[in-house]
Amino acid sequence: MRKIIMIIAFATVFFTGCTSYGGDVEELLAAPRMSDAQKEIQTVIAQHAGSSYKLKYPQRGGLLSPFVFEDLDGDGTDEALAFFSNDVDSKNVRMALLKYKDDEWKLIADIEGEGTDVDSITLTKEGSEGKPTLLVGYSNLNSKAKHLAVYYYNEDVLYEMYYQQYLDYIVGDFTNSGSDDIVVITPPTNSEKIKASLVTLNGEKPAMVSIIDLDTRIQGIKALHTRENDLGTAIIIDVLTDEGYATQTMYCSENKLVMYNDKLDLDIIKTTTRTQEKLKTADMNGDKQVETPVVLSNISDKNGDIRWNKVSYYDFADKETMLEEYKGKTDKNAGLLEVYSSQSSSDTSAAQDILAEDTVTQTRDVFGVADTEYNFFVRLPNSMKNSIEIKYISEKNWCIVKQDAPEEPLITFQILDKNEELSEQTSLYSNKNEYKQAAATGSYRIFVRVEEMSGINPSAIIENIKILS
Repeated sequence: MRKIIMIIAFATVFFTGCTSYGGDVEELLAAPRMSDAQKEIQTVIAQHAGSSYKLKYPQRGGLLSPFVFEDLDGDGTDEALAFFSNDVDSKNVRMALLKYKDDEWKLIADIEGEGTDVDSITLTKEGSEGKPTLLVGYSNLNSKAKHLAVYYYNEDVLYEMYYQQYLDYIVGDFTNSGSDDIVVITPPTNSEKIKASLVTLNGEKPAMVSIIDLDTRIQGIKALHTRENDLGTAIIIDVLTDEGYATQTMYCSENKLVMYNDKLDLDIIKTTTRTQEKLKTADMNGDKQVETPVVLSNISDKNGDIRWNKVSYYDFADKETMLEEYKGKTDKNAGLLEVYSSQSSSDTSAAQDILAEDTVTQTRDVFGVADTEYNFFVRLPNSMKNSIEIKYISEKNWCIVKQDAPEEPLITFQILDKNEELSEQTSLYSNKNEYKQAAATGSYRIFVRVEEMSGINPSAIIENIKILS
């Protein structure tokens, strides 16, 4: 235990109201209005810290309010936490701990944090003695260093039980214990590699039970994801490398972190390396699981800059499916680029048949084309992987054509800013009334036209366009 934060007696303010306040995030974030509880707590803080204090909002995560309401001790009534700074006693964030007693919010502790800003706040579903555990990630204004503090609450005292510098962290039941654990990605020290640590929370104090080196090619962390599978909970890590961006995948086996490379006999970082930052791990088929992009080919615009990518999104954490994909293949990386269809890659009728159906989701991976300049992805059937080309029309507009019929657009895209109208040039774009707006990205609107004679269902295209954020 790094330190114990003791109860401190403070002045209190009397307010009437109910004895429990819900922690609905949307309600708490409803600006500019605040809940009565938040206003009351602000008054308490102002009396304690002075009127010049500032609320400190988390920079990311699921809890984005400076106020947290949670039943920390299991007595049926929420305690409250408020994050603020006053720049008087310290530049660091301060965390006010309050209880609602005798119809008033009482400030029982003022805790100095481990940084000048709040990076993230997480409450685990269960921790020591079945109570939630508080995780606070602290960042610093003049430093890249971030520090994770894990707090246990007991009898009106917050105990800081774990402290670790980190690049990123994620919470999940990785050990299948029924309680949340933490996977913490830590920065390299001296010549060491970036590491991943597994920290369990179901004991009297947090325990680091496993630590593993990440690949030497990894220079930074972009995002962490989890995915439930037959092995438990996988951890998918989008990373920065010297060649661009990539993804690493690992899981927990017998309380030890293990890389999926070992299970699949595949260099996942090499396979998933990409140059476009907007191509990230995400749920691309609506199954509530994340898939990772594999770039099949890059396509440049008239200036020679890469704008389009043919991409397949794979679920590398679905071990059984991935092993089936590689069955009988000696070059596993090349195997990802093949067309998994009974039809020949030159048989475009197969693509038309699939797109004529109401859905294109029943495939092993998610294939399509990404426009990384205007940040959207259009999903296509797998059988089109080797049978289509991208045709440049104008500065913003483009179309998908058959390789064997490049003058016959299958799908045309017009990208318009707020003041632009659809083109009247029927020789290039056909009738403007045949276009439908499919999405909007930034200040641009994306309109799509599907060739009527192609047999492609326009809804199957329009409903499967995703914005790349």
